Amino acid sequence: MASGFSKEHLGIEQQIMKASVDGVLVFASASNYGYMRRISFPARMKHNVFYIYSTNGTGKIGDESHRINPPDRVGATNFAIFGEGISLEDQEYELEGSLLTGTSYATSIAAALAGQLLDFSRQDHPASPIGNAETLRSFAGMEAVFLQLSRPSLPSIDGYSCIVPFSLIEGCSEVSREVQQKHVWR
Repeated sequence: MASGFSKEHLGIEQQIMKASVDGVLVFASASNYGYMRRISFPARMKHNVFYIYSTNGTGKIGDESHRINPPDRVGATNFAIFGEGISLEDQEYELEGSLLTGTSYATSIAAALAGQLLDFSRQDHPASPIGNAETLRSFAGMEAVFLQLSRPSLPSIDGYSCIVPFSLIEGCSEVSREVQQKHVWR
């Protein structure tokens, strides 16, 4: 969900709870209000919604992301992913020369990554099938994978876990897709 609200909404909360019970992963942008307000609803629904902050292209909280991200939640996992300086393929909706930034874009990217990971987990791989791939459909399962793909934010005073998906294929940029897949399956 790219939208966020300052107040709770019972109908949205009930639907998210139902989706969570049904094994649907829910993602929401951490804020639509920038650094000056707390995390938006429904992003602040702990253990049911992945709330996503924005990073720059190197997986760091850059100046622009620092300005738009709300303060991190103490004692929680605050996932952040690329959401700064995005160029859309569809030029019809993009102003010439403008790049898009925001937790809403980062949220879409995090949800897409989760979808790709779920799809990958369902593929047949004769050498080493993923055991209990259904666990990925749970909040705890996907959270565990995101944590494996995360690096602490820099500067380290921020409490963000920056998801760096290309860490899955470090050292594989110049090799075939088949070799990359073998690397990921390890």
